[in-house]
Amino acid sequence: MSTKKPAPIFGASLADDIHQAGALLASIYGKAFPSTRPVLLLLAAIWIAVERLRHEVQTSAQAEDWKTSEAATVDKGRALGIEARPGESMADYRARIGKGGRS
Repeated sequence: MSTKKPAPIFGASLADDIHQAGALLASIYGKAFPSTRPVLLLLAAIWIAVERLRHEVQTSAQAEDWKTSEAATVDKGRALGIEARPGESMADYRARIGKGGRS
């Protein structure tokens, strides 16, 4: 699985998705295609919207990966320059990392 982010080809709204779907279908089937097959236009727009949502969910999940294991938490803390305190619980350490080391 690639860690590179895809080019920002997805719209931020349904209107943008429909516009992009129309451009995609026109490039494949010809300029008049989207207006002659509105169902396919909507299906393509839905596909673009779902892909945008999938990408956003994956990006959000990756940002929270440091909370999934102790090793990942320690790595995140070290990256931020926040070392665990002697006797500190993992929950407290994660909370301190989440606050940026304050407290």
